[in-house]
Amino acid sequence: MKRLILIDTHAIIHRAYHALPPSLTTPHGEPINAVYGFTSILLRILKELKPDYIAAAMDLPGPTFRSISYERYKAHRPETPSDLAGQFTTVRDILQAFQIPIFEKEGYEADDLIGTIVKKLERQKSIEIIIVTGDMDALQLIRPGVKVYAMKKGITEIVIYDAKAVRERYSIKVSQLIDFKGLKGDPSDNIPGVKGIGEKTALELIKAFGSIEGIYKALGKGTKKISETLAKKLKEQEEEAIFSKKLSTIATDVPIEFKLSGPPQKDYLNSDAVPQLFNRLGFVSLLRRLTSHALESIPRDSKKTSVQASLLEAPVSSAPAVPAISSLADFKSFAARSTMIGLLLSGDSLILVQRQNGEVLRLENTLLDKKPVKEFLERTLSFYVHDLKSVIRFLRRYGVELAEPRFDSMLAAYLVNSSARNYSYDAVLRRELGIMAEDFSKFFDLAETLEKKVLDGGSDKILREIELPLSRVLADMEERGILLDQNFLKKLGRKVDSKLEELTKSIYKLAGEEFNINSSQQLSRILFEVLQIQTRGLRKTPKGGVISTGAAELEKLRNLHPVVLKIMEYREFAKLKNTYIDVLPVLADADSGRIHTTFHQTGAASGRLSSSDPNLQNIPILSEYGREIRKAFIAEEGFLLASFDYSQIELRAAAHLANDKKMIEAFQKGMDIHRMTAAEIYNVPLEKVTAEQRRGAKTLNFGVLYGMGPAAFAESTGMSRTDAKKFIDEYFSDFSGIRDYIEGVKKFVEEKGYVETLF
Repeated sequence: MKRLILIDTHAIIHRAYHALPPSLTTPHGEPINAVYGFTSILLRILKELKPDYIAAAMDLPGPTFRSISYERYKAHRPETPSDLAGQFTTVRDILQAFQIPIFEKEGYEADDLIGTIVKKLERQKSIEIIIVTGDMDALQLIRPGVKVYAMKKGITEIVIYDAKAVRERYSIKVSQLIDFKGLKGDPSDNIPGVKGIGEKTALELIKAFGSIEGIYKALGKGTKKISETLAKKLKEQEEEAIFSKKLSTIATDVPIEFKLSGPPQKDYLNSDAVPQLFNRLGFVSLLRRLTSHALESIPRDSKKTSVQASLLEAPVSSAPAVPAISSLADFKSFAARSTMIGLLLSGDSLILVQRQNGEVLRLENTLLDKKPVKEFLERTLSFYVHDLKSVIRFLRRYGVELAEPRFDSMLAAYLVNSSARNYSYDAVLRRELGIMAEDFSKFFDLAETLEKKVLDGGSDKILREIELPLSRVLADMEERGILLDQNFLKKLGRKVDSKLEELTKSIYKLAGEEFNINSSQQLSRILFEVLQIQTRGLRKTPKGGVISTGAAELEKLRNLHPVVLKIMEYREFAKLKNTYIDVLPVLADADSGRIHTTFHQTGAASGRLSSSDPNLQNIPILSEYGREIRKAFIAEEGFLLASFDYSQIELRAAAHLANDKKMIEAFQKGMDIHRMTAAEIYNVPLEKVTAEQRRGAKTLNFGVLYGMGPAAFAESTGMSRTDAKKFIDEYFSDFSGIRDYIEGVKKFVEEKGYVETLF
C-alpha cells in the first residue's frame, strides 16, 4: 500500500505554540516557537511514517459555514496572539521548502478539507491515510485504511488511533463520536450540547441507544430507561442536541480538486531551500536531524545524489573534528607553547583551546590524574572557560582543583542577555557569532566578543566579584548535598495516603458520584454542571475555554460549597506526595543517602538562583504537612543545620537605595518597621498599633515596592478602594524618600531605556 499523510496545519501550530516557551526566537529575536514545534513534528513524521504522498490543509481567515449558521461558534476564543500571528506565514515557507502542497478553501476549516480528501479516496483500497493533528475531532474520520496520528500531550506524546483504539478510549464506535460530542457539547468550540449532561451520562446514553436520533426515538416511545429529570433536559433541548451534532460533524463535500497523480514523492528533502531556511531561522538542532534523516532515508545505491551533497554542505552538518592528546609528551608540548587556553566540556571530555592559534585538542581522561596535567591545570592563571561550575566538578573527579579563571563565556553571555533560554556553548556561539556548528576553534572569538559587551554594559564587576566566585561555592554545595531521612518520609507518606483516601471518599459523597478528581475537565463538570456552583467572575482556560478550576478560581468558591475546601485540601496532599514524598527518596544517592541538587546561575532572568532535580528552593513551609517535609532534611551526626534569614531584606535595600531618612532611622534603632509604618499611616502611638493595623502596614510596605496600587491593596486588606488610595497617599507622604526613588526610577528608564541595580 502507498501511504498518504494529511496534516491539520493550524491544529499543530496552535498545539506547538502552547507547548514551547515564547523565549524561543530566531537569531534576529523574532518569536519562532510555533514554527519550531511544527517543523519538529514534520521531521518526525517524515522519518517515522515514511510517506509516499503528503499534503497540508490550512484555515483561511474569515467566517466559515459553521460560524454563519451559529454566530457563537468559537466566538469566545481570544484573538490570535501577536507573537503567533506572524508565524503562520513562516510555516507556509516551511511547507513550500519541503515541496508539500497546501489545501485551503474560504468558508471551511482545515479538518473539512481533510474530511473531503478522505471521502474522495474511500474507494482506493491501495492507499493508507494517516491524519496528523492535535484536534481529536479528526477521530470521526477513521475507517479501514484511515488512522489518526494525534498529539496527546504537548507535541511529544503521540497516540495513533484506529477504530479499536477509539473503542478502547471511549467505549463507543467511531460513528458515534459526533453523537457523543453533540450531547456533551464542546466548550473549546462553544458547541452548546445539552446543558446538564456531561461526559459520563453522554456515553451511557449513546451506548444504550446508539445515537442522538435513537435517544429521541426512545423518548417518543416513553422509554423507562431514562430518568424523568434527564428526560426533561433532553426534551427541552432536543433542537440544541441535533444542532450540536451537526456543528460537530466534519464536512466531506468541500468543492476542491484532489487526486494522486505521478509517482510517489519519496524524497521531500531534495531541495537546497530547506537547509537555507533552517539556517535563517536558527534551527540548529533541526538541521542536524535533517541531515541524519536524509542519510537514513536515501537508498544505499544512491548515496552520491545531489540530495546528500546539498545537505552535507549545510553549515551545521558537522563541527570540525577534535584531535586527542593521548600521551604525556603530547600534553607537555601543548603546555609549553600555551600562554592562554580555553577550557570547555564536550560530553564527558575536556576540550583545550589555544588562544594564539586557535588549536583545539581533546584531553584524554586517562591523563587527567597525571601529575604534570594536574599541576598545569591547578597553577595556570590565564584560563578562559565556558561553564566554570561544570568544569570544576568534572575535574574534581580526577582530584584536580582548577585554578581561578579569568573569564567564563557562559556567565558573560548570561550577563549580556539574561532572558535567553539556553547558554550551552553552541547556543551562545550561534546567538553571538551566527556560527551554526559547535566549532571550538572559535572559542576565543566568542570570548572577546562577550568581554567587550560585558565591559560596555558595565557588568565586569558582577562577573569578577559575584558570578565567578559563586560558581566555586555552588560546585561545593552540589558536591556536599544534604542528608535525607528516608524512613521519616516513608512514615509521612503512609499518613498522607490515608488522608487522600479519606478526602476522596468525602469528595465523592459531596459530589454525589465518583469521578477523577485530578481531571480538570471532570472536576469542572462536577462543580458547575452537577452541583450548579455559580461561575460569575471565574476565568476560562486559554486553550479549551472551559471554566478554570485552578487554585485562584477555587479560592473564590471556597465558601459556596463544602466540596471546594475538600478539593483544595486534596490537591495540597496530592502535591506533597507527588512532588516531594514519593520523589525525594528516588533522587537521593543510593550510597550516601544525600540529595545532590543542581544549582543554575543562568536559570532566571532576574539574576537569582534556581535549582532542579529536585528544586530545593521550593520546599513547602506554610501548611502543617508541608513543614513536616522539611524535617526529612537532617544533619549528619556531629553536625547541625543552621537557618539564616535576613530580616526584612527588601525594605532594608529599599531604604538604602532611596536614602529614606525615616526608614533608615527606624532600622538603626531596631524598631519593628511594620509597627512603625502602621503608627505613621494610622496616626496613632506605637504602643496603640493593633495586630490588624500592623498586617495592613506590612502588606503596604512590601506591596508599594512592587507597584501595588489601590485596587490590589484594597483586595488584600478588605478595605474600600477610596480608603486604600488614602493609605497609599499617606504612606508616600510619610516615606517621601521611597516615593521619590520610585518616581526617579520611572524617569530614568524613560530616558535611558534600562534600569540599574545596586551593583
